[in-house]
Amino acid sequence: MINMKYMLILLLLMPACSYEHKPVFMRFGGDQVAEGHSPSYKAGWADGCKTGEAVYGNYVTKSVRGFTRDAAYVGDQSYESAWYDAYHFCRQMHNTGINNWDSDWGGFLTLQ
Repeated sequence: MINMKYMLILLLLMPACSYEHKPVFMRFGGDQVAEGHSPSYKAGWADGCKTGEAVYGNYVTKSVRGFTRDAAYVGDQSYESAWYDAYHFCRQMHNTGINNWDSDWGGFLTLQ
């Protein structure tokens, strides 16, 4: 009976050892975000991502990137939506990269 309890516990713990957890925002890349969207959405994504990275960046990142918003797209709902989505996505992704150096997150932010 004791052996059955140990086997059950072992059986329940085994899946926990085999799954590599990745947050939801790390499961897809920028190429997937860009598919089928308008040029204003892509521009909003690029600008929002630059701003989001600057929030958690060091002084070098902040000097290269900064608050970026294109005045030509004022009032464009597609641009605004993409800007806010990318801002939150890239800010969190940059923060995760800073706090978790061994994660594999390169190449996610490129939009073609």
